[in-house]
Amino acid sequence: MRGSFTDRVAQMLADRPAIPARCTKVPYTNGDVYEGETCGSNPQLIRHGIGLYRYAEGHGRYEGEFVDDEKHGRGTFFFEEGDAYDGTWCADRQHGHGVLVHWSPKAGVWAYQGEFSNGQRSGSGALVAREQGSLFGTWANGCLVRGVELSIAGGTLEVAITGVECTIEKHAPASTDDKRAFAERDEDDTENEQEAPQQRTVLGHPRDWQAAEVRIWLRALGLEEAPERAVLSLNGDQLLGLTDLEALINQCQVDSSKSEMAQAWRSVLRVAHRSLCRAVADTAQPLCSWEAFQDAVPGVRKRIIPFAELVTLEVGTQATARPLQSHTWRRMSVELHALPQGLGAGCCPSTSSRSGRIPLMVAQDWVKELEVLATLRHPNIGTLLGITFLPLEQGVERGSTLALVYEASRQSRLLFEWIHALLPDGDRRPLGFRRELQICVDLCEALKFLAEKSLACGALCSVNVELVQVGSEMTARIARIGTSWWHWGWCGSLSTREAGQPKKKALSMQDVISKYGTCPVNWLAPELLRGEAPNELTDVYSFGLVLWEMLYRAVPFGDFAIAHIVASVGYGRRQVRAVASSGVSTETSFLQEVVNRCAHWEPTQRPKSFSMLQESLKEQCRIYDRRKASKNVFRKGLTEAANQIDFLLSGSQPPPHASSAAGRTDGPRMVRLATGEWVRVDADLLEQFPDDEEKWRTLMAFRARLSEG
Repeated sequence: MRGSFTDRVAQMLADRPAIPARCTKVPYTNGDVYEGETCGSNPQLIRHGIGLYRYAEGHGRYEGEFVDDEKHGRGTFFFEEGDAYDGTWCADRQHGHGVLVHWSPKAGVWAYQGEFSNGQRSGSGALVAREQGSLFGTWANGCLVRGVELSIAGGTLEVAITGVECTIEKHAPASTDDKRAFAERDEDDTENEQEAPQQRTVLGHPRDWQAAEVRIWLRALGLEEAPERAVLSLNGDQLLGLTDLEALINQCQVDSSKSEMAQAWRSVLRVAHRSLCRAVADTAQPLCSWEAFQDAVPGVRKRIIPFAELVTLEVGTQATARPLQSHTWRRMSVELHALPQGLGAGCCPSTSSRSGRIPLMVAQDWVKELEVLATLRHPNIGTLLGITFLPLEQGVERGSTLALVYEASRQSRLLFEWIHALLPDGDRRPLGFRRELQICVDLCEALKFLAEKSLACGALCSVNVELVQVGSEMTARIARIGTSWWHWGWCGSLSTREAGQPKKKALSMQDVISKYGTCPVNWLAPELLRGEAPNELTDVYSFGLVLWEMLYRAVPFGDFAIAHIVASVGYGRRQVRAVASSGVSTETSFLQEVVNRCAHWEPTQRPKSFSMLQESLKEQCRIYDRRKASKNVFRKGLTEAANQIDFLLSGSQPPPHASSAAGRTDGPRMVRLATGEWVRVDADLLEQFPDDEEKWRTLMAFRARLSEG
């Protein structure tokens, strides 16, 4: 069916004559609105090209390509209830490679990444549910017909094989839960789904696998045994320890049906292996109570502050909101920040808490991080004093909650509040280039310090940054290092977020902290949204989004629901852009360049370290201060003369084609950096900033520093 559908659409498009498109806004009688490229003439305008289609209330929106009035090509559909699909379309149907993401408070995040055919999952694909289980392999008509199912129930991992001839145990269809979470929206598609149960074989725990079980796992994922290697010697421990799957693939025959979509199939292999390793780690020795937590990781005890020692203060009217009530400890003002995890106070997990278990490995890693953070003292990092256990009545869903105890800041405001809060006259507080630069320098100083300690912030956002008044200066400080929300699972961390499209309503600062502080999905790097571990480059991305937020006074992806962000940013390569304009100042152009470099979707294209970023930012601070001090002394007309004097004093001669004559267009344009080096100006800068040597020099100096790193 897949081939016939594709052939039919391809023939239809081939027979359609090419028509030039133009941008138009088209309202429809049913309330829908289209903005984008069209062809034809009124009243027979046809959606053709790239555009945005907003459906009437309750149906979401589509952003992407249209052909002959149908969704065709690459596009993203944002469903009103919060789900999202990002991928390829054919004749108004999901067809080709894409990702479908669903989130709900009960089920958490589900993401299917793989192939679609005629609106259904068909071909190679992986469906990953962070805390409940995953399905990998080959799909047909929305069902997994051959592959692997990982399920986690009550902290126990079960691995089952579907559609492979081996010892068979009859079972319900492997995709039952999947179909419930991702109910097909078209009745025709639902009727076509196969309901016949699939053969299902349950394997033992992966740690106990011998070569036979490993071969079954590989066969289910499309790797057949090579004739010249009758037996693969890998056991379960060796499979879990693999870091290079290509070496394993080369030892096996590849299922010929995978050759058409090799990229999607290899992606499924990588995701399946990573998910298996993670599931094994997350179910190893689960800790079900805080007593068991302390017994397993006794080093945490010396960091515990008994809640009885904390004296609750009257909140009253404050200049700015705080996450919880203010307290004092040993005559010191402190603040508490609860982690999204509730465990029981006894030997059994909290029955009302959805995530009432913590894997031993996660607990050990977190306590190691806690040990380092509790000993750090840095002017740009909030001081972590210890941890405490909140009383049951203050806990999450009646389970005891762990809270971090930080030294409270005096005369401080959250950066989020400074950016977005309105003054009585309706305006926002001015930031200014010098203050924006200083905030960036302070954040780089803090994040560089953490990177030197082999730590990552992982939760950097404007809600977790404080602006502290120190004398006449204002210092930026990261307030909540060590929340480590990703360690505790997505369900608990996302529980404060809305399931559907965010509503257009004003939020109090307390609501903002609750929504973004512990789980800043909007600022997270794409690789974190896909479940990878945080590192310095993920912090670089978040830093770029904080800077973008300061420049444009808007929350990044502020009108996106959780699944929208995971689908379009985590998988769909969507990224914020700071659009360059020849009319803005050199300083603003520099900050826009920093945003675009730091917020790049590909980690390898971001600045390699905060040390490098900080040097560039400090240099711009020095240049700005010198320019401000010498304002009205030098004029733009003296720039060329000053450069020529510099050449004579340094003994340097400008290379050919280095002339800065405004009307010159022949040959490459070049500028001389502060280091004395002549560099060719990149083509995009020539186009964006015609004949603006000051911007060329500033931006090329930044790019040169990045390339050296």
